[in-house]
Amino acid sequence: MSQYIQQQRALGNFPAVLRYERCGPSDLRTLIKHLNPEVRKKLRHVDASRVNLNTVPHGSVAALEDLFRQTDDMAKHNMDSQALGHRRSKHPGRARAVKAAGPKAPWDRKAQPWRQSILTVHHEYFLADLNCPSERSREYLSADGVMLRVDTAKEKRFEEAVVKWQKEEHGDAFVAAFGHLDEQGYHIHSIIAHQSETTTKGHPMGRYLWKPSEHRFFRNELDQKGRRARSGYEVAQDTIGEFFNRPEYRDMKIVRGESRAAKCRQAIKMADDLVDEADLEGFIGKAERLPEGSKNAQAMWVLKRRAEDIEAGRSASPLKPNDERREIAFDILELIGALEPARRNEHATRRAKQQLLKEMEGDYGTLEEILRKPDAAIAKAAADAAIERAKLDEAAARRRAEEDRKAAEGRAAMQAQIEVRETALKERETMVASREKEVEVKEAGLQRFARQLGELRDKLFDAARNAGLLKHPAMIKAFEFAEKILPARKDAGKDQERQ
Repeated sequence: MSQYIQQQRALGNFPAVLRYERCGPSDLRTLIKHLNPEVRKKLRHVDASRVNLNTVPHGSVAALEDLFRQTDDMAKHNMDSQALGHRRSKHPGRARAVKAAGPKAPWDRKAQPWRQSILTVHHEYFLADLNCPSERSREYLSADGVMLRVDTAKEKRFEEAVVKWQKEEHGDAFVAAFGHLDEQGYHIHSIIAHQSETTTKGHPMGRYLWKPSEHRFFRNELDQKGRRARSGYEVAQDTIGEFFNRPEYRDMKIVRGESRAAKCRQAIKMADDLVDEADLEGFIGKAERLPEGSKNAQAMWVLKRRAEDIEAGRSASPLKPNDERREIAFDILELIGALEPARRNEHATRRAKQQLLKEMEGDYGTLEEILRKPDAAIAKAAADAAIERAKLDEAAARRRAEEDRKAAEGRAAMQAQIEVRETALKERETMVASREKEVEVKEAGLQRFARQLGELRDKLFDAARNAGLLKHPAMIKAFEFAEKILPARKDAGKDQERQ
């Protein structure tokens, strides 16, 4: 993990990881094949149990397959258009030759027709918070064998943001996007197909080409002098960083990836300029031959020699001695990474430059100390970098410890809730059992009372029979009612036989 990523993670940010790859017909067929769930389940880096979770937030597999049909249609159209141009120019033989050669691929042979982007952020962004509802979370086993719990709402929001960004940037050229949740880190594949149309004398019906360079992400950005200012890759990185810095997405804390290309370009330019100047001085006989080594090493060697020359009064620079000494000190500080070029450029006047040196004096020494002992400044810069890395590591460790503590507290609180619920459940079960016993006792009492009433009814029945009152209407209704609520008499069958 680079120092930049460590720093951003310590701040709670998640650098976006974006790359664009060239995509030809064979690459597209491979992608279509790998989108097949049955094929994906056989891949070693894929969790077969999560293949069904993969999403298609934009477009479809059919839209990818349709690119081949569009390519064939474009190639045939271009062939017919070129043949028509030859016939209009009264060259029927060339027209027949174009037809005989058949359709040609509608893109530059040195390039590929389409582009595939892969965008993701660090997997920790998708981890569920302690208060994340269970119905919104999902667990899976990481490649390290650790059970992770992710928030599906974060995955959904990231997916929607990526689709919106791609639509804003590429419009109709944004063909399809596929979210892969079955791998270690959630990422989204997008297929981009930019098409251009030109009409010329040679192609009077128009010529269609797949041309990725129509978009700024796939060509260099030039300055006023026609030199490369930024690559398309850097433009894409800046754009995704600006997108997630919008107010509606700022809470996601997704930031631009490390700007390595710009730093490398600045360092290379500075080292090259120093070496080129030293070669020029050597050519005119004012400097020794450069020793073998890397460009950075040669640049530092040149700076040290210039510092020695200025201190010994041998410098032939048109600058005033103090100005030259200050610029050499700045070059040394910039080369060792202690001074950012942008910060140096902000201090353009002499007073501002003196103030800048004064600010850096506490860390890297005075101007004289930097020129006389540049190795000490180099060692200090290396030590500072090590200290900064240690601080970031310590901060990250503290943050992880705090997260572990909160997670432990959350687990403890959850366990306490479970215990309270289990205790309440046991108490409820005890109460239910007690009530069941009470009901059983009452039922037994009611049964005894019913038997007693039945015995009393039987005695009354016998007395009424002996007295000849069984045919009295009131007695008949009374005994009919008693039979409905009391058990039947033992000798009721015999009475019916007698009747």
